[in-house]
Amino acid sequence: MMLFITPDQLAMITAFVIELIVATIAFFFAGRLLSGVNAKSTDAFFVAFLGLFLKFVLDFGISLVLVPGLNEFVIFAWNVVALLAMFIVWMVLVQHFFDTFFVRGLTIVIIAFVLIFIIDFVIEFLFVLLFPGP
Repeated sequence: MMLFITPDQLAMITAFVIELIVATIAFFFAGRLLSGVNAKSTDAFFVAFLGLFLKFVLDFGISLVLVPGLNEFVIFAWNVVALLAMFIVWMVLVQHFFDTFFVRGLTIVIIAFVLIFIIDFVIEFLFVLLFPGP
């Protein structure tokens, strides 16, 4: 049995790897800046991986059930739910691993979230240019 990956799924896998690298770096440097020596690179990777993996699973799930008649608003709403779930997971993990309180944890997460949003937009834009639809 052959496993075929659609261009949308390839874009999500590529985005996951690139976003994981960017988010790990963002969490590490923002954590060092705001919480001092409490931020370790392994903790930054763990926080970034868990949040992005949750987002990836939710995004990949909608791509598997994607049918031609599915409303674009439903897809957008599902992506917003995935981003909010990622944000909440990051908030909890940053506060735990970086030993910060709410405001510093929120600042660290917002920095990483903005970077991920920008990178995600650029990757999706490039894949639309590289793999135009029918």
